[in-house]
Amino acid sequence: MKRCLILIVLAAAVPVSLQVPAAEQAQWTGEPIPVQLIVNQERRLVIADESEVRVGVPASAAGTILVQSIGRNVWLTALAPVESSRILLQAQPSGITIILQISAEANQDPPAAPAARENLLIALPESSPAGPVRLTPPPGFAALTRFAVRELYAPPRLRLVLGDINRYPAPSRLPDLFRCGGVNIPSACGGAVEIKPITAWQSPTHFVTAVRLANTLAEPLILDPRDLRGAWRAATFVRSRLMPAGQPDDATLLVLISDAPAGDALDR
Repeated sequence: MKRCLILIVLAAAVPVSLQVPAAEQAQWTGEPIPVQLIVNQERRLVIADESEVRVGVPASAAGTILVQSIGRNVWLTALAPVESSRILLQAQPSGITIILQISAEANQDPPAAPAARENLLIALPESSPAGPVRLTPPPGFAALTRFAVRELYAPPRLRLVLGDINRYPAPSRLPDLFRCGGVNIPSACGGAVEIKPITAWQSPTHFVTAVRLANTLAEPLILDPRDLRGAWRAATFVRSRLMPAGQPDDATLLVLISDAPAGDALDR
């Protein structure tokens, strides 16, 4: 996921009485928190009782929403109207992931210096005075891989149930997924492997893409993740040895996990 940073410098030449905008409050309950922006007008978010926040911006929003995070503060600025876009915040040290539903509209007021929007204070759930509840962390790479394999191969009663994971448009093709002259597939760039994306999913933190691979040669092939191009967090072959084309077991499934959609991750 791409991140865009904007640096803001504040200076005071003479003592001036500044009116600090009031803080709007929101409670994280597991549902996306709506955040409305005005184009070219910065808004500050504060995560209560946390020391740091990490921000995940989808590739589709990069260049449209500028983000800066320092400590538990996040500043958002929309450069153009946004109908709906989601941004993920991971609070530290609790590890809680917060989903923001961002929308932005053009400024309807003509003044050259519009009034600052109110701050947004986001409170985390509390089970006791001791501190916030630690929600179930997002599924890891192994869980996401098992989920994809069972979704495609297992009967419904054996499929895994993972929260907050949804279907995502799979790329129509992933050209040059394998390096030419790789470890075990020296002729991959010549079409040794037929590559067909099947389906994809999006979790709160990653993208999962299932790809069918088929041997097109008259000899066996050994698949090796070191032959793959792209920025993948994990790459798993259901079967790493492919029999010659036309024989049983001449194809397999590859599960790719990435920070961005597969098409974008391949180009990185």
